[in-house]
Amino acid sequence: MPGMRLRGGSGRPAPLVLYHEIGNSIRVDGSDIVVLSTGAGPSTPALRLLLAADLTARYETAANDIVGIYGLVDGDAFTTNASGVITSAPDPVTRAAGVAPNYPMLSYASSLPVSANGRHMCGPYVITDEDLIGAVLTETTVITEGLIGQMVGIAITGTNPSTFKWSTAAAVVIGTIADVNRGDPLFNKTGGGGEVFVRVLSAYQQYKSGFNYAT
Repeated sequence: MPGMRLRGGSGRPAPLVLYHEIGNSIRVDGSDIVVLSTGAGPSTPALRLLLAADLTARYETAANDIVGIYGLVDGDAFTTNASGVITSAPDPVTRAAGVAPNYPMLSYASSLPVSANGRHMCGPYVITDEDLIGAVLTETTVITEGLIGQMVGIAITGTNPSTFKWSTAAAVVIGTIADVNRGDPLFNKTGGGGEVFVRVLSAYQQYKSGFNYAT
């Protein structure tokens, strides 16, 4: 499924990964954008998906403080229950009466740690100045070097699961196209679909802003 990926950066030998508790009753897929919210679960703050409502609110709190986006998930899909516990991770061994044991490979979700509150935790790549986030444009713009420097925002389509793309027509722009993927088969092709690499503006990095969503 199309989504966003960490595509390198500068000034740091490895991506910044920080673990947080996961919100209640949500689905998370690899390549999803997540944010920290005090309304996502009983523990504050907890991770939840970036929502279309956040874009409509201009990535701001009710007090008009810019929150932005926190991180990018890399791994398998998982869902949580109403207590923030992952329900989609397989058991180490599944066996029904009269059926030979099945030994599935452990998934990414099953390897996630559990907090002292009994909630699963996830460690997304934290979005900072050093990171380039790759995704396709939602528009059918032909991808060439001429797009470098263009301002973009996020476009979200669908819910549970959601797809995240960059958009030059977004109501709120939060980043700049720093480069394009010249090796993409759709690079410089009519109809668009090629990948661009975006550096998120400091003002829209939740790691720096220190604010949390409340929904």
